Amino acid sequence: MGEQLGIVTILHDAHLRDSKAARTVLRWLTQCGALLDHSDDRALVRRLAHAGQSGQQAIQLTDAQVQALRDTFERIDPAERGSLGADVGRAISLEAYTYHGKDRRATWTRPAEAYLPRTIDHGTDSLAAAAQRTPGLSWMSDRYETVLRSPTGRSGMGALRFLRLLGAETVPRPDLHPNLFRRYSDNRLGLYISVSGGPEARRKAMAERRATYTLQDSHNPALQAIVEDISREQNKSKRRKRASALISTLGRGWDRLLSDFAEVESAWDDYVWHLRGQVHAFWLWQAGDVAWLDDERGNPRRPSDLRIRTSGTIAIYGKDSPDYLHRDFAQSSTRVLDMLGVSSDPRRSELVDRLKQLQEERRGEQPNTNLDLEVAVVYQALARDLAKASRSDLTEAQLRQEFQRASLVLTKQGWRPPANVLAGPPIFGEYRAFAPSVEGTERLWNVLKLSKPSAEDCLKVLQVIARQRSEEEVVLLETLRALATHYDQGNILQPRQLMKLALWTSKGWMRDRPVYATDDPVLAKGLRTQLPLWEPGGDLSQFRALLGPLGIKEIRAADTAVIDPMLANEDPRSTDLFRSALRLLREDLARNAPQLTEGMAVSWDSLEEFTVSTHPSLALRVHVVTDKTDQTYIAEVDAKVDEASRQVFARSAELLSRVDGGGRALAALSKGDSRLFAQAWRAACDQAEEGIEARRIELAQQRAMREEQELHARLVDFQEMIAARAARGPVRESANSASPTNRTTGHKKAADLGAPRRLVDPDSFVLVDPRGRIDKTGNTGKSTSLNSGLAKPRTGVPSPRNSSPLPGYSGLDKEDVGLRFVKKVLSSDGKDIVDLRAQRGVGADAIDDMENFYELKVSAGTEPDQVTLTNAEVQRALTTSNFFLIVVSEVEGTNAHPTVRVIVDPLKQLQTTDRGSITLSGVRTAKSLVYNFAPVSDSAPPSSEEG
Repeated sequence: MGEQLGIVTILHDAHLRDSKAARTVLRWLTQCGALLDHSDDRALVRRLAHAGQSGQQAIQLTDAQVQALRDTFERIDPAERGSLGADVGRAISLEAYTYHGKDRRATWTRPAEAYLPRTIDHGTDSLAAAAQRTPGLSWMSDRYETVLRSPTGRSGMGALRFLRLLGAETVPRPDLHPNLFRRYSDNRLGLYISVSGGPEARRKAMAERRATYTLQDSHNPALQAIVEDISREQNKSKRRKRASALISTLGRGWDRLLSDFAEVESAWDDYVWHLRGQVHAFWLWQAGDVAWLDDERGNPRRPSDLRIRTSGTIAIYGKDSPDYLHRDFAQSSTRVLDMLGVSSDPRRSELVDRLKQLQEERRGEQPNTNLDLEVAVVYQALARDLAKASRSDLTEAQLRQEFQRASLVLTKQGWRPPANVLAGPPIFGEYRAFAPSVEGTERLWNVLKLSKPSAEDCLKVLQVIARQRSEEEVVLLETLRALATHYDQGNILQPRQLMKLALWTSKGWMRDRPVYATDDPVLAKGLRTQLPLWEPGGDLSQFRALLGPLGIKEIRAADTAVIDPMLANEDPRSTDLFRSALRLLREDLARNAPQLTEGMAVSWDSLEEFTVSTHPSLALRVHVVTDKTDQTYIAEVDAKVDEASRQVFARSAELLSRVDGGGRALAALSKGDSRLFAQAWRAACDQAEEGIEARRIELAQQRAMREEQELHARLVDFQEMIAARAARGPVRESANSASPTNRTTGHKKAADLGAPRRLVDPDSFVLVDPRGRIDKTGNTGKSTSLNSGLAKPRTGVPSPRNSSPLPGYSGLDKEDVGLRFVKKVLSSDGKDIVDLRAQRGVGADAIDDMENFYELKVSAGTEPDQVTLTNAEVQRALTTSNFFLIVVSEVEGTNAHPTVRVIVDPLKQLQTTDRGSITLSGVRTAKSLVYNFAPVSDSAPPSSEEG
């Protein structure tokens, strides 16, 4: 390659001879570093890089030489390419072109000083698209797109990658300013504040810092040439497209090339550099001082005169400001725009000043809608600025001081300092100042450290309301609800603080105790004129945490009794209406308001058995006991559900269907919204009177709970049955208990053939937990209806026998062992269980003296999760309620620990797969009783565990 480049001379053969003179020359050339190995192209590339660093005259390369250089770079380690490429790009010269006016002129230039044309750097937002025919820039020749096309395609080094490697750029290059000069012994060079061509904005920024120089400052001639050329573009649309392409170009190259040159130190010169803080670099001030970005009206403006439309800028400058950046730049890099001088969100100090301005302009005015909106926009801008990670001109502490000193929180009561303002919904009404409810301002209120209403705040407001004897129902309700929430969360006040608080009752404001409360609206209606009943404004369930601290005595349904119930007359017609309406109500609530059905004091099924009796003088005897009194009151009511007598009393049949009659009486049984419950009852009664029939709706959750309870109850019954059998005495299984008494004996077992695998002996195991443990509930399967008939079980039929020898043991031997384990679980002596395995069509393997059917599935190894039932077994499970599937596992081997699992209602619990016979899945996760066995030597005393 050296010969191709013309920078290497081949040493004459004379210097390669074996002579003293030749060796001397070679040694000298080596010492000078002038001798290269012709096979080491990488050494030649390094020599070129060194030449580029030294500033030697560039070598013009032909196309063949460029290709040879590219091929050499491809053989160099990628990690080393980057350190060599730019220096090599300074040592060589390639074909290029520049623009002079409209003329394009060919030239030669170093790649490290040129830019890539659109033919190589494709894209509508490339540097070439932004520059167009800008004078003074050098562009690599378009020919290199073809000349440097890699023969290996995209995996190779084409024109873009290679020329970029040599230093040809796609971003305007910044460079040290030519007017930098040394003032002191400090190596950092300074650029004067009033340097020729310096923008006024730069001078002002330095003057504010009392700086006279910037250190190591840079300029960017290419960028300046481009923005000035864009500013001369007359076509508005084309001007914006070029400007947008330039901003995109700067954004892509910011981190790689520009960011290190964006900020410089400013300094004041006095014998040494006195640093005065960082400012923008000269090239940014210069680019921001040219009118090349359009405003919203399409006029070219200086970036430093423009701002981005945001809620913050709208808050300061309004919606119609002429200084907003054109919407075509909405997707442009905000970082680049900011560095060029385009204003984004105003600084915190500007937003604070705007609040002060609004406060001063409207001084003496009451808050109004227009003022609220203007202030809200400022608050949103501050909150958004606080969420940013970047530094601002005001710290959070300084911002709090400004708000506190100037009272900059606008409330319904006027401007207030943050210390006097609460956050959250204005539950205290006019009694306390709350921050305005403005979307997206939570961050601001948090920084200002606005607190939410505390328990002490609630108490103070309640004291003010009581002192003024005000009837602020909504404020009273919200305040009490907030105080109850504090108590529920453990935020309680000092004892006796609430005991002295005046309460709003049915007899007005009361400071003395006792004060009473009840969650039964029917009872409350009858007592409110006789006793001071607390009236917080909502259902008592919301305030139950306050009853004790407030010293309120609760009157419950258990404290009441119907007076003279024998005087009531049973009303069959009203009973029918009540039951029909109750079914309709149950359906309605299940469909539309299931939360009202939760926690019913009496179950729906029980309520349907209640009868209705009319009692024209219906009244309740209320027994009230306090520390000082023991009194009885009479409360006249319209209706009452009496759980003890299982009756519904009503003064008349008409009152039964009224919201304030039967509706309120029934609502007292629910923990939900009593008003909604009572209204739903009225609608149900109307439907019942029209003869509408209810459809029984059982919610999935209710159905699952009922089925869970039924399964659990059946398992418990099974445990009790076994316990009753065990109480008869210890199990002594007879020798022939595995089969009926007339079973033929002496048949040859498969195990007698000397198979290597053996089944365990049940007599060598003890039941670890005689009661078993109830395993967790698993998936619920689907029952399958089959139509085949079942044979009747017959006693006295011998058990099945092995018909042919099998290796080790037969399936029958395995079932025999499994059945013996089952008998141990059932505490059976063998006489009360009949083996049905030899009887076809019965659908079970055994039956006991209580007519419980047992289907046995025995596994020699680990417990299976799937079992298969025959047609007859499925039919038995469907038609017989006392059918049990028993899975026995681990009955083989010396280290076995046999387990017996009893599953009730297997067709409902397990997942069904119909394959002629039916396969049931989910054995291990079914609700079941599990019995574990251990060898006699390893067994521990039995213990009962319910899981």
